[in-house]
Amino acid sequence: MDPWPDIERSIRAALGANLARLHRVTRGRYGWDHDNTIGSTPQINTPAADWVTFWRERRLGFQLRLAASNGHGGRLAAGGERLVEKLPA
Repeated sequence: MDPWPDIERSIRAALGANLARLHRVTRGRYGWDHDNTIGSTPQINTPAADWVTFWRERRLGFQLRLAASNGHGGRLAAGGERLVEKLPA
């Protein structure tokens, strides 16, 4: 099943190729020089020395704290916290 039937295959291929090219760029740190949003949700991009730290603290950890501050805990939050604990320090 095609998840994007209304988008031409050539456009999807170009999008995929450009996304792959973007992710091949490497730097000495993980993050970005400024924060942004995903829709209306803040996305913290303060650089970290390694990808695991960046993802644990700036992505997963931040989203879990944001959800908790908005009254969303429960099983999903508990599962997220267990995942955070399993990530290398």
